Amino acid sequence: MKKRIFFLIIITGMLTRLLPAQDWLKADPKRTRLLLENNRVRVYEAEIEPGGVTPAHSHPEYFAYAFGDAHLKITLPDGAAKEINIRAGSASWNDPEAHRIENIGENPFRVLYLDLKPTPETNGLTPAVLFSRAEEIPWEPAPRGFPPGIEIARLDGDPTQPGPFTLRMRFPDGLELPPHRRRANERLTVLSGTLHLGFTERGEKTPTTPYGPGSYLLIPANQAHYGRAEQETIIQIHGTGPWRVLFLQRQ
Repeated sequence: MKKRIFFLIIITGMLTRLLPAQDWLKADPKRTRLLLENNRVRVYEAEIEPGGVTPAHSHPEYFAYAFGDAHLKITLPDGAAKEINIRAGSASWNDPEAHRIENIGENPFRVLYLDLKPTPETNGLTPAVLFSRAEEIPWEPAPRGFPPGIEIARLDGDPTQPGPFTLRMRFPDGLELPPHRRRANERLTVLSGTLHLGFTERGEKTPTTPYGPGSYLLIPANQAHYGRAEQETIIQIHGTGPWRVLFLQRQ
């Protein structure tokens, strides 16, 4: 497995992958199709083939309408599973939840969803347990402007918008992060590999310190730093958006 770390330059307009107990549309685009979206609702349809299993995903409050009969197995975040039979034409209004769906029937399961978007009072968070197995986390190449080889995965929240978010970053062995600073505090946990970090004021390089798996750093806003990945390295970052990064030297 190639591991690459990531690093945010100006994050605006990027990172449209969602939820790991994920946004179903972005984690499973072959089974889902967006029909309408605005600042209040999102409407989409999905079809799960017989034997198909969705990634773990979450919903805010939502409406569902089934186009046909189906026999499904629903797995919840705690591992509990239940089988349900859906009748064609059935409709339901549901509280926020996270789950994985398996079509254990003989017919495709086609369904229409209307997700009610979280209100400002919830700070953009859906009050449902978010969960995802490591192998289901969706990775994508970092946008143009980042050092080559970096990949990112957004676990929850949106770094381009106000509110909390969580990201994972993947670096290949030997990847160099040039000096940069972020406009907000950064809480960084090393999950695997080793991240060598140095701190600087004007962009000059100073000796680095290695941080292995389990290491945690709180890097204050506007603190310039740079790094290098030793072995394949994955880190996890928690922060509050909108989140922007400024490189101190041209890439």
